[in-house]
Amino acid sequence: MFNPNLVVVLLEAALKSVDFTKFSAYDELIAKSDELFEFEGKLTFPQDVWLIVYTDNEGDMMLVGNDP
Repeated sequence: MFNPNLVVVLLEAALKSVDFTKFSAYDELIAKSDELFEFEGKLTFPQDVWLIVYTDNEGDMMLVGNDP
């Protein structure tokens, strides 16, 4: 069954689903993603190599938290 509140997060071959309704801010989403993929805090510091991006159905990417 389709749930519009769930998003699939992909990192190389690892897939996880995350319920957006459980977060009130992007910082919480980033912290949970950091925990799910065991980045050990690397996602919470923007100067590091890893960034969280949203990719739409046309392949366009936008940094999470950068609203148009």
